[in-house]
Amino acid sequence: VPCIGFPMSEKTWELEEPLVIIVSHSGGTFSPLACSNLLQSMTRNIFVVTSEWDTLVSKQLRQLFDDKEIISSRIFSTDIGVRPAEACSVSVAATHQLLTNIFEHLCGVIVGNSNFRHASGAIITENDLKTLEKLNRMNVGALEEICGSDRHGLRLPKEFCGEEKELRNLGDRWAEHVLEGTKAYIMSFIYIVVTVTIGYPLISGIATAAGLTTDWAFYITRFVDSLIYFWLPQINILILRLLQGRPLRHRMTARTGKLRGLFF
Repeated sequence: VPCIGFPMSEKTWELEEPLVIIVSHSGGTFSPLACSNLLQSMTRNIFVVTSEWDTLVSKQLRQLFDDKEIISSRIFSTDIGVRPAEACSVSVAATHQLLTNIFEHLCGVIVGNSNFRHASGAIITENDLKTLEKLNRMNVGALEEICGSDRHGLRLPKEFCGEEKELRNLGDRWAEHVLEGTKAYIMSFIYIVVTVTIGYPLISGIATAAGLTTDWAFYITRFVDSLIYFWLPQINILILRLLQGRPLRHRMTARTGKLRGLFF
């Protein structure tokens, strides 16, 4: 459904009475509040999708109340409670579902009226809407398989928990990549504290225990120990990867994680 009066070129933006939907999980972060405040001088058609009815953005938009308007309420709530700083989990799923329902309702109104279809330039068809509704209903079952519990909170039989097990295994694998830097740091800390405290680094300690007494040989062992200290983080990472059975030649710097949720 194209945005009426809102051309794609940034040089020709038309902000005269646009329809604005602000999406904020907490309803109290700076950017949504600033957008809500600034856009009130251009339009009264501002709505918010948030975690509950009584948030900061909701309070701001309730000041625009006018019982003469077609839609006096401007707040769409996911009813998941206060989310001041919640990670992307329940709030994302609930927001996705609510936006899907809003989209279905708008499409139902437009598709059912030829004048609306012509005015909006909508290309969505009744078959598209039926497919969307079918996927929306199947989404509940898919989420049950992913979570391993039904919609009432009861655990599913093991034969229906394959998706959950696969996702947990992938999460464990990903956690090994993410946490290897922290684990290597802890291993380096322990190695340095122990060897410096007892006065015997690894190679020099082994040489001493083996009965080596030649002075010039200790220069070699101490040189090797200094190299171990220098490359200790990388060595520890390689040890972790050997123990965990992961590829050794992956990069040892920061890893960028991209999480994407697909709801069917």
